[in-house]
Amino acid sequence: MKRIIIFIIFLSSFFAGCGERERQKVYKNADFGFSITYPVEYQAKELKWVKESTGVILQKKEGSITIQAMAAGTNYENMPFKEYARIAAAAEIQNFNQLISIESFTSDYDIKGYRTYWEVVEHEDTDTGEINALTTVGPIYYFPPLRKQKLGSQPVKTIMLSCNPAPAQGCALQKDAEEIARSFRYLNSLKSYFKKGQHGKLFFVKKNKPFRIKLPSNPTTGYNWFIADMDENYFKVHESGYEPPSAKWLGAGGKSYWEIIPLKEGLSSIRLLYYRSWEGKSKAVDEFKISVIII
Repeated sequence: MKRIIIFIIFLSSFFAGCGERERQKVYKNADFGFSITYPVEYQAKELKWVKESTGVILQKKEGSITIQAMAAGTNYENMPFKEYARIAAAAEIQNFNQLISIESFTSDYDIKGYRTYWEVVEHEDTDTGEINALTTVGPIYYFPPLRKQKLGSQPVKTIMLSCNPAPAQGCALQKDAEEIARSFRYLNSLKSYFKKGQHGKLFFVKKNKPFRIKLPSNPTTGYNWFIADMDENYFKVHESGYEPPSAKWLGAGGKSYWEIIPLKEGLSSIRLLYYRSWEGKSKAVDEFKISVIII
């Protein structure tokens, strides 16, 4: 059985005033049950431990991003994930000295993990043991493994995502790392709800299982959301409507929503535009689009 799957997905995208073509790749790890989406310009190299695929290193000239299952010492086996995330890099990676900051991080599939920054020893005098150069490394993202597993005799405590930028390339690579972390999912995790901040992304949904799109809307301005592109061979609108605002003041906006049923397996997309009906879609002031893999 093939344990690692990487395939290219071609996505059509709309941007104000022009059309562009985006390509993304999906990495699936069957051994540890997780998946990510990443930009096509990265070259992927599988990481293995004996026969198991532990993850992948994504490389381009600006640096590399690694996501992999990380084993810990047997003395950490029963430590809760939240506690272990606070010591993970110091326990697993040489020269990582101590945690600087940690904050909760949730992927687009509602997988809850942490984003961390660490103090790293750059130089230590081997004679005196004196540390005379420290630097900050991060972000490093940690997600809990799907299930209890071991690499050899050591328990897998985290799925770690880290970036190693080339000189002067830190910000660009960190942005990619965050987007990849947001795409993290377990192989049994599928989307059932979409919101405005997820525009332009690729998601997995289940055939015949309805999902909902909900977008900020204010009909009092004359603007409404309209479905501009949707292949009816793949999708059926089961329900749509408007949720009024909880605020009672005049002119407050609410949410427009659509409940959509995926009809068959495959790759497709849904695109909505926000415009006044009498002005037409060419005068749209906002857009929402998602690309969807139906499984």
